[in-house]
Amino acid sequence: MRKTQKVFSLLLSMVLALALCVPAFASEVSSESERTANGSKVIVPLNPDEIVDFTEVLSAMPPIDLGSPDMAEYDNSPNIQTRASGFLFSMTANEVYDLLTTGSNKTFTYSDLSNDYLYIRGSLSHSTEPDASIKIGGCYYNSTTGTYKADVYDFVSPGTISVSINTRYSIAREYEHRGFIKNDIGTGYVHGNLSFYGKL
Repeated sequence: MRKTQKVFSLLLSMVLALALCVPAFASEVSSESERTANGSKVIVPLNPDEIVDFTEVLSAMPPIDLGSPDMAEYDNSPNIQTRASGFLFSMTANEVYDLLTTGSNKTFTYSDLSNDYLYIRGSLSHSTEPDASIKIGGCYYNSTTGTYKADVYDFVSPGTISVSINTRYSIAREYEHRGFIKNDIGTGYVHGNLSFYGKL
């Protein structure tokens, strides 16, 4: 009987010890959760439609002036592709010393772009610099400054061109945009062909 009482007392002591430990453990977990919540590692569940990818915001290029109208040539060459789903227009560069934009018959608006992307494919060469910096993309005419302003663009080197530009945080949605090619280095000239797509 005494042996049973001792075993029972021992079990009772263990149960009481465990009972006292649980609130302490819970308190420790609670305070740890609170510290984590006040830190930068917490992930707060949100509506997926409201999530902003700040890497795309930060990587968006700031709008830049390309030049005034008297510096620009206009490309009204025939499209090198037939009109297809997603295809917007093509442009041909013969000798672009400074700036080439498409004419008023080759434009796009934000609503022409699927999933906020402008796709540019083609091939460009430079007459003197195989690693020349060439700027391509979409621009609009700013009547206040009398210049073309590029807000959707990327930098490429001569060769095969395959660029996907996220326009969500950069494009001026109220304007019609033209395609452009800008010879950034100021020497020699750029030549080749580009095709613009609203989706692929």
